[in-house]
Amino acid sequence: MGDASTLTHSVLGFGTISFTKNIQASVFAGPEFSIISSAASQASGGLPESRATSLSYGSTLSWQGEHNGLSAGFVQRVSGSGESSNAAAQVRMFDFRATRQLSKRVQVDLFTRYVSNSPLGPVTTGLLPDSVSGGFGISRPLTRTVALGLQAFRQEFLSYAPQYGFSSHDVVSLSISYNFSRPLGR
Repeated sequence: MGDASTLTHSVLGFGTISFTKNIQASVFAGPEFSIISSAASQASGGLPESRATSLSYGSTLSWQGEHNGLSAGFVQRVSGSGESSNAAAQVRMFDFRATRQLSKRVQVDLFTRYVSNSPLGPVTTGLLPDSVSGGFGISRPLTRTVALGLQAFRQEFLSYAPQYGFSSHDVVSLSISYNFSRPLGR
């Protein structure tokens, strides 16, 4: 997995449309320019790196009520070997999320994601397993700028994934986030 790398530059445009006070759609799109290299190309006398041009795009449709919310989204983009076993992959992700405000300060999320991978460029170093995952999260603000979050999910690989050594795994994470914002013009 450490024998391949991908450097990708993107030029993206973003737009958001509010259909009503509670319903929004967001979209983005733009070209991606990737340079794909591997240890084999560097070790064999500096063979040229391969280059690929692709389109990155996505959209999200969300509804937010007083205590509940729903969102669905799609993203296509280039990913390096951090999310797959390949030097470069064209990744397509489908997300669905439901949120519930339990109290003034506590929010719970249920989510699921399907990820489809396909090789990008000629450099491949293994399989690109598709996967499906689902789980929950809970978050609570500690102060106006600091929040605490807990997330747990299970990921199932839909094909054999020898580079991972298993067909599924469970993940639990605890996070502390800091949000700093300041109005423009002050």
